[in-house]
Amino acid sequence: MEHLRKVVSTLPKLPGNVKLWADAKGFEPAITNLLDGLRPGAQLAPAFVMVDPFGVKDYPMSLLRRMLKSGRVELYISFMYEFIDRFKSTPEFEKHVTELYGTDEWKGGLDLTGEAKKEFFFGLYKRQLKDAGAKHVLRFDLYRGGRLVYALFFATRHWRGSDVMKRAMWKVAPFGDFSFRGRGGSQLLLPGTEPDYTMLRAAIQGKFKGIGWATIEMVKEFVASDETDFHTGQYKKAVLVPLECEGLLEVDPASRKKARTYPDGTKLRFV
Repeated sequence: MEHLRKVVSTLPKLPGNVKLWADAKGFEPAITNLLDGLRPGAQLAPAFVMVDPFGVKDYPMSLLRRMLKSGRVELYISFMYEFIDRFKSTPEFEKHVTELYGTDEWKGGLDLTGEAKKEFFFGLYKRQLKDAGAKHVLRFDLYRGGRLVYALFFATRHWRGSDVMKRAMWKVAPFGDFSFRGRGGSQLLLPGTEPDYTMLRAAIQGKFKGIGWATIEMVKEFVASDETDFHTGQYKKAVLVPLECEGLLEVDPASRKKARTYPDGTKLRFV
């Protein structure tokens, strides 16, 4: 605790309305105390909350729900899958896993193995975060070599938050033998390599093909959402231009002035 106070004391001077303090409480009691201290009807100021536990205690879904419902809050959560997988069937551990998920549905994955088990536990956690109030939930898996170390979940109530987080993750340069993978299983960008946009192309076509005219805003929001691993700085040149060149994308000429550009208001039809 003393070390933490020393680190905080050496930080650059912050604006007068920003306050820093070190708290020795665990995450759950500290955040509960913060939420309980709000005036009736008041909400938290916009907050980015990093939840970085050891194990599965002290960040129950009930608390995450309170935060997501209490204002413009975004959650960045380290999810220790290996810890859960190792101790999930221990009787004294069950209570903590149930609190972590906010349900005992996790027991439905006990008999699964390998990738199916991992996807079950991760998928249930994502659904529970959405039920708790998040509109978009991203997942990035950190691997060391071929071994999953842990997963990062990001929960937000707006697609713009989802887009910003994905942009940040694509900029992370893996170090040593560590690498991040998106929820689609694809490894994110490595230094000096060109991304594979095959999955993004397929996702956009699958979403919009056959529905008639769509707007560029609809495509942008879809790419930014938690339905893809990609961000809105990637889809125009890498996907829309090739599709148009191949005759698989029609553009209403009245909705733009220059060929192979897609300004706001552009109308598209995927064929």
